[in-house]
Amino acid sequence: MAWLGEELPADQQDGATRFAPRCSKDLIEEHLFAHRRDLFSRLDLVFMDTTSLYFEGLGGQSIGQYGYSKDHRPDLRQMILAVLIDGDGRPVCSEMWPGTLRRHPAWYR
Repeated sequence: MAWLGEELPADQQDGATRFAPRCSKDLIEEHLFAHRRDLFSRLDLVFMDTTSLYFEGLGGQSIGQYGYSKDHRPDLRQMILAVLIDGDGRPVCSEMWPGTLRRHPAWYR
């Protein structure tokens, strides 16, 4: 499933953030949203849920970082997983970031 995280070409990077470039999975999420959208679809209210995950073994060399761990495992590399859900409880998109919640000042803005 690594192909989902492959970066899109530079001309398709509109909307990318400094934490996450646009990837193949972004196109899939956008197409799925457009497919189920109708005249009354709205995103006036969305919920964002985040959690941290840790890697065991050799995983996480590129996205994992050491730091605060909700699982009390600061010895393992971690990443952040976020899911955006619309008002009807359907997932709109997901994102992954390196490290821990405490390492990203953007979370506190």
